[in-house]
Amino acid sequence: MRVLKSYVIKDININIFEFNLKYLIKFEFQDMEQTYKVDVLEVSSVDDIIGKIDSSFIDKIKENFKVMKGQLLKLY
Repeated sequence: MRVLKSYVIKDININIFEFNLKYLIKFEFQDMEQTYKVDVLEVSSVDDIIGKIDSSFIDKIKENFKVMKGQLLKLY
């Protein structure tokens, strides 16, 4: 697995990897993570993916983390 890009937007750590003809986009916040897999043939380049990860996309990711946190708290 090869790291292509690592950066932070709105307290969300974003890591993009290349592995087995897929881009893995990992979003990390506190003790949770979300990973999305994109076939390398479906996008023109990793920069195409990075360009689509904008502020509104990150807001949706944060909403998912809130739901995940609520589900995690139900386990305790």
